[in-house]
Amino acid sequence: KSLGLFSQLLKNLTMFAKANRIRKITLSASTNEPYQYFQQHGFTVEKNAFASAALERGTTIPMELLIN
Repeated sequence: KSLGLFSQLLKNLTMFAKANRIRKITLSASTNEPYQYFQQHGFTVEKNAFASAALERGTTIPMELLIN
């Protein structure tokens, strides 16, 4: 069972980004499982041909989170 540590890390990262006027956080989801996890935390697949192909393959999926 998860301890929720990675969720807390993502929250802290987002707060740091806001405090430092960072507009976007990017990452690559290694497979579909973390892809779904990151989606739950507001990340979306980047809008480009490489990202679309990666999503179809289910590996190394580039994702981003826009910071308000």
